[in-house]
Amino acid sequence: MDNSGSSTSGGNSGPPPPNPVLSAYENFVQTTPFVTRFVLSAWAVTYLTSWTLISPSMILSCIPYYTIYRLQVYRIVTSPLVSTSIISLVFCYVGFIDCGKKLEHGLGSAAFGLLLLILTVLTNVSYLAISLLLFGSAAPSTGTTDTTAGMEPDAWMLLLSVIALQCSSAPPENVRYVFHLAIKTRYYPLVLLGIVSLFCGLFRVVPYALAVGVGYAYGFGYLDRLKVGQEEQLTAWESGFLATFVTRRGWVAGHAASGSNAWALPLNNSASSGGGGGGGGGWSP
Repeated sequence: MDNSGSSTSGGNSGPPPPNPVLSAYENFVQTTPFVTRFVLSAWAVTYLTSWTLISPSMILSCIPYYTIYRLQVYRIVTSPLVSTSIISLVFCYVGFIDCGKKLEHGLGSAAFGLLLLILTVLTNVSYLAISLLLFGSAAPSTGTTDTTAGMEPDAWMLLLSVIALQCSSAPPENVRYVFHLAIKTRYYPLVLLGIVSLFCGLFRVVPYALAVGVGYAYGFGYLDRLKVGQEEQLTAWESGFLATFVTRRGWVAGHAASGSNAWALPLNNSASSGGGGGGGGGWSP
């Protein structure tokens, strides 16, 4: 009896089944490049933190009163990392992970991070300027944020600006489907903005509309002066103040980036220029 019992227990003494949550996380880390992973992780952390006594929106959002009159200018950079709604978290995650991967693999992590920074700063500065024009006299006199409450840019701002940037490079004949309706790809961000406005209201859509406008302007080349297209400069950054991050898992070095081949759509019609492999005439941030 003892022998049979020991043999039975020995037959069941295999390795425990893998933890599905841990396996999913490991797959996420291995398949998602560094900057994209950071953005997605920040959204998850701010959402979970919103369930505590700490308010990520009050700390990180680009609230005009605190950003301008309290000189908390860091909010201009941190606001797109805020996601305090499960709906926003899910939709932004689904919408950003694919285009984020393509962009980061195509441009490199340093260039992609710089691109997100430029889009964020331009959108937030535009939002602050409009807020000053509309509510400038109210905020300093009352010392509150009631006049702009709920209007601050958040995760949707970053997603919409990146989508607008991507779609601005689409050929005129390309289409995307929204509820089985064929929409020209270049107009897809506007349709998406209209859908979002149905749920968030007119005033809430102001920073989102600015984000779409900045994405279009950047993609169509109106902001070319802000682009850093010199590969030597990006390489110098990676060997300089970004050297700590280059060794991190998922970092895409500039020399290893795949250029416009990583995109599902041509970048600024670069396909029409021959589409060579190594980096001639490709789109750069």
